[in-house]
Amino acid sequence: MALENFITSDYIQKCFKKYMTKMICTDYGFECDFAIEVDSQDSLEQFGMHMDQIHGIEYQKESLMTMLTSKLNMKS
Repeated sequence: MALENFITSDYIQKCFKKYMTKMICTDYGFECDFAIEVDSQDSLEQFGMHMDQIHGIEYQKESLMTMLTSKLNMKS
């Protein structure tokens, strides 16, 4: 059975709320003041849209999740 079958939307939402953090462009090497509090899938996607529209880098959903996971690991 695939991993995505074990990770439910409810589980992901609980994780976002418990471990919310800020995604900040300067953390990724951009001279940009954009920052967003990531507390849902929507806000993570907003960060991805900003990166695409402003910085010209399109991140896949999985890449954004990896960036968020790395950021959370740095906090712990």
